[in-house]
Amino acid sequence: MPYRQLNTNEILNRISTIINAKTQKEIATAMGLSRAAISKWKMQNNINYNKVDEFAKKHNKSFTWLLTGEKDDKDEMSMHDKMKYMESLVDKKETKLLTEKQYNKAINELWGK
Repeated sequence: MPYRQLNTNEILNRISTIINAKTQKEIATAMGLSRAAISKWKMQNNINYNKVDEFAKKHNKSFTWLLTGEKDDKDEMSMHDKMKYMESLVDKKETKLLTEKQYNKAINELWGK
């Protein structure tokens, strides 16, 4: 089964769309971070998932959608499809893994718990 690596630039683009941000400074301010932190995330293609989760809650957005950009069809998916989808989010061969807590949150969100 192919795995999917999460892309920091895509996540930040979704965040900027939500808040209509034009600059990294605006994204940083909305997330309670410095512009340097956002720049570091982009350079390293690594992101603080706890901050993304906080942002999702604050703006009433799906954590899963912020990570993947994929429509959240949790009510229309079979359990098998949901499991395949969640497994596709974690690339065990890369260093950018979701923590167990983040993975479980995404599963609960996907399943509507």
